[in-house]
Amino acid sequence: MVEFLRRHKVFFAIFVLAFAVRIIYLVFALGAHEGKLHETISGADCYFVISENILQGNGYSCKTEPPYTLNSIRPPVQPYFLVALYSVAGTYWFALLVQIAFSSMVPLIGMYVARYLTPNPNVIVGVGLLLALEPSGILFSMLFYGETLFTVAVLGSIACVCAYIKKGSLPLFATAGFLLGLATLTKPTTQYLPLVIVLLLAWHFRKTLRTFALHAAIFLLVFMATLSPWVYRNYQHFGVVGVSPQLGEQLYAVLVPSVLSFENGTTFAQEFERILANGGTDPSSASVENGTKYFKMAVPMLLAHPFGLVVISANTALNFFIHDGMIEVLKHLEIRPKERLGQPALFLLLTDPGRLFGYIGHVFFTPLVWILVGRIVWVAITVLAFFGLARYLWRESTKIYATLFASIVLYFMLTTLVIGLAVTARYRIPINALIFIFALYELVGIVTVLYRRGVREAWKQCL
Repeated sequence: MVEFLRRHKVFFAIFVLAFAVRIIYLVFALGAHEGKLHETISGADCYFVISENILQGNGYSCKTEPPYTLNSIRPPVQPYFLVALYSVAGTYWFALLVQIAFSSMVPLIGMYVARYLTPNPNVIVGVGLLLALEPSGILFSMLFYGETLFTVAVLGSIACVCAYIKKGSLPLFATAGFLLGLATLTKPTTQYLPLVIVLLLAWHFRKTLRTFALHAAIFLLVFMATLSPWVYRNYQHFGVVGVSPQLGEQLYAVLVPSVLSFENGTTFAQEFERILANGGTDPSSASVENGTKYFKMAVPMLLAHPFGLVVISANTALNFFIHDGMIEVLKHLEIRPKERLGQPALFLLLTDPGRLFGYIGHVFFTPLVWILVGRIVWVAITVLAFFGLARYLWRESTKIYATLFASIVLYFMLTTLVIGLAVTARYRIPINALIFIFALYELVGIVTVLYRRGVREAWKQCL
């Protein structure tokens, strides 16, 4: 054991760092919530409530009182993860510590994945440090949302796909399919990602396409087999073969109000209430049997407002990359701004810059300045990542890993467009590792060039 830790001391140190900062944040969050565990760890997505109802014999429901309507929008991995660990220890503390431990493993998986893109230790260790200290990852390590388990499953699947590309091992590819299935049963976002991976690898293995076709079929079969118990359950209870109504529900209840608020000059909350009054459903209560109905209701409304749809989608795409998430991190510590901007900062910058800069000046000497710092940092990371990807594809001979990573980042960005103004840093957490890899690849390259030039100039002066 000692020898193992000595050989992997960097990985162990980063795990300890990640675990320590998460525990420290938990202590402050508990203090802000007067030591009440329920208020500290529960979230709006109902996973915690569903787990409580299962334990109390009320079924798989998001309702806190009778009738306990069967829920079909929140898939089963996170609730049953909480149920299983609570059943073992009789307390949610055990589930919380295990989830924090899983979150602390994310930097290690990110480092492992980074090694496929570059052997540079500065990039690899840097990815681990950034994932260990990234604020949104720390926040969601202690909230009973699905982000932590989802991120572990997604990155674990990416690691297996990378290993398959290198070794051609079918068991590794099948494991990737299983992990993607678990990810989809945690959050349905990844339900179409296997097709992206298969199409990309089909091009890469085009010279041995017959062999790959067999492997791809097994990969997809494992993925679908992992989903099948939940899909069958939905068919049995709701008469619909599907994983979740998430797409239709988010288009109608989130993206439509976002577009209408922009075009009508109203707030998102006002338009959301109107959608609910016109037959929409709260996101936590949407049923899989109505997913198609929501979709058919949303599409004509969105097509009727093309300009607003384009503007909101552009804002969502940009904020997918640069949203800092600091307001949620501070809010959980009961540090809240007295005044809110009322609309995205980008819109204010274009329409009322004086108000935006006045707000910045107002919060500059308060803890809320970390929101500004976080936004600047993420703008820098995004710019570095884009240049890093371009430079890697231009200079390196092996492009499949970079193409795979970039395709997965693009996939997550595109799936986030359906949530419009509701976009936060939360939706980027599963692929932060991939963005960090490209950003650090570029940063290390820049530093190396500057260092060499500095040494060269110093040498010339000595001569």
